[in-house]
Amino acid sequence: MNLAEILEQHKAFDTGGLLAALAEIEQISINAGEEVKKASCAYYDNADLKAAAIKGRIAMLNKRRDEYQKEIDALKKPLVSATVDGDKAELDRIKARMKELEADKAQAMTEIEMLQSAYVTGDAELYEAIMAKNDHYQETLSLYRAARELVHELAREKEEAFKTIREETGGLYHGRYVQDFEKLYGHYHAEERAKADAAWTEKEAERKAAKEKEPRDLRTNVYKVAGHLESLHDDELDEAPQVADGNVRVRDALTRVLR
Repeated sequence: MNLAEILEQHKAFDTGGLLAALAEIEQISINAGEEVKKASCAYYDNADLKAAAIKGRIAMLNKRRDEYQKEIDALKKPLVSATVDGDKAELDRIKARMKELEADKAQAMTEIEMLQSAYVTGDAELYEAIMAKNDHYQETLSLYRAARELVHELAREKEEAFKTIREETGGLYHGRYVQDFEKLYGHYHAEERAKADAAWTEKEAERKAAKEKEPRDLRTNVYKVAGHLESLHDDELDEAPQVADGNVRVRDALTRVLR
């Protein structure tokens, strides 16, 4: 298998299909998790209905207890009258009724205490359904994690393999080759470069000699300086009186020289 065939084989590796397969396994786990959530909602809804029924019963018992107490309080006046009048029959009737009301009130209060201290849960069947669905969810989650780790391991292997290729082939073109080539070029063309350098040196010497021979026109330079001083603006001289006074004296001296 040549290099082109090997490269084509690696290009044909379907990462999209691999990711799709992994996503499908993940979706199975997500669906299983949703089933656990639904079962949990059913359990708590059932528990809430029971709690609401108990709450309603307690409210009704509290109302009855208050009614019993009102009837007991209402017997106070007849009890006093029967006692004062010595009406034994009426007194026995009131006492019997009071005993009944006290018993009913005590029973209501006991029932209220029992209901208030009760632990309300959902049905056992609903609880067991949650546990079973959660076991299934945990299985699908473990499968997804295992599949994901396999894919990640494959990705790491691919990455490490191509990293090795880059490291082992990265130094194919190095600086020494380029440096040796420049040295060879300079060595081969040394004579031409020496002639070019000599010609440049000769021209430079001739230019300097010609410059030394040029006459120096003092009057021309003096005129330039005097003209510059003459062109100074009045506002510049006003801002610096001392400098202005010096410039005037220099200009007058140069004028005398020119005469």
